[in-house]
Amino acid sequence: MSALTHDTFEVLSSFLTGAALDAVIGIVESLAKKQETVLVLNLKNKTHKCITESSGGVRFLEALGYVPRSGFYCVKTLPSPQVLSSALSALKKGATGESYLLEKAIEESIVAAREEARAARETMRQKKTCLVPEQGMTSLRLVAHLEAFTSSSQQVAERRFSPDDRLCDVIHWLACSDSKTLNNSHSFERQVQPDSSGGPYWWCHGWDLSDVTLRPSKPLTAADANKTLHALGLWPSAQLSIRVKPLRPEQFLKPIPPPPCAAATSLKSETASSPTVDNKGGYRLGGSTNEQRLKPSEYVAVATSQGRFGRETESLAPRDHFNIKGKLVRSRA
Repeated sequence: MSALTHDTFEVLSSFLTGAALDAVIGIVESLAKKQETVLVLNLKNKTHKCITESSGGVRFLEALGYVPRSGFYCVKTLPSPQVLSSALSALKKGATGESYLLEKAIEESIVAAREEARAARETMRQKKTCLVPEQGMTSLRLVAHLEAFTSSSQQVAERRFSPDDRLCDVIHWLACSDSKTLNNSHSFERQVQPDSSGGPYWWCHGWDLSDVTLRPSKPLTAADANKTLHALGLWPSAQLSIRVKPLRPEQFLKPIPPPPCAAATSLKSETASSPTVDNKGGYRLGGSTNEQRLKPSEYVAVATSQGRFGRETESLAPRDHFNIKGKLVRSRA
């Protein structure tokens, strides 16, 4: 076996990602055992598809003697034991590299995160969701537009809630649904209020949640979880956008389109001027970099705007409503 060929295997193995490296190691070990099942490879199946997605994967197979034939990769004669030994040695060396070990650690953490999410959703399903208001009772209509990071298609879920229901009740309803779009959800956390008001509830840090009823869209965060839907302005109806966040680092690098009603400049201005909650439960202006406290009269105004259903008549006034595409469907006039 020439040193040049050995070096070639080492160079090609350095371009293989974790899943592809594992797949090629399996192929080489099967060739060494003279198993006929790997003489013809379908690189479109789940086991070997990762080879085509990794730089150097197909070239490594070609170096072993595989040639393309009608959508498959075939090897007519088994490589010599010396070639297989050299290839396997190069692959094993690649499996000790920093990039491979990092990717394997990421894969393990992803599996653990999804298993924890599955257990959390099973726990939530053991508790009934909040009741749908009976006909004739005051209620609001929520339309949730669900989107996974792996697809641009959306799934729509709709339900009626009481204005006194909390945002965490909506999270509970969505987590208990059978939506395939939310299958890759992760990072659920059980929260307990210090004063036990409202009881414990769940929040999903693995979702980007926004109110896209109006322009600009309004992000909904964990700080809003225990607020009523009426206090959040989701009255008399609202459109919500729920997007599952990716877990893999490379998926964060993919361009993610903004919510349909998002306006970056307006949102930035709104965030800078609106009060935010600090860790002690107080309010301050301008986010964490500005420690200026609100005036007493402003505290009263904030508390009033966040009151429960029926405490403020102004918030019950009609408002402009937009659908998920940003089209005006009802004017306040």
